[in-house]
Order: sequence, then structure tokens, then C-alpha cells
Amino acid sequence: MLKSFISKFVFLFFCAIVILFSLANPDYVSLGIWPLERRVDVPLYFMVIIVFTIGFLLGNIFRLLKK
Repeated sequence: MLKSFISKFVFLFFCAIVILFSLANPDYVSLGIWPLERRVDVPLYFMVIIVFTIGFLLGNIFRLLKK
């Protein structure tokens, strides 16, 4: 029970950090792949949320595969 509470608390803490970081950084970043010349401008908060979501999903997939 305590482990479940701590894991939920840590998850909510990181969600709050990501949300605060996203709100504080509304600037745009330019994304591109080296051999290609095309670049895409996206908001920094979008990239932070996408990376956080991918990490969360990969972590859960690896946790399920470990069981």
C-alpha cells in the first residue's frame, strides 16, 4: 500500500514539474533530421510533453515485460 502511494506521489510530482516547465517555456524549437533540409518549428512545451509521454509508456511496457 505504501509503495503504491509513493509511486502515485512521484508520478504526480513529475507531472506537475512537466506542466510547470511547459507553461514557463512557450518558445518554439526547430526540429530537423540531418540529411534532410526540411525543418519543423514546434512549441517547446509540446516536445516536453511528448518526450515525457513516450518515457512513461516505455517504462510501463518494460515493467510489464519484466513481470
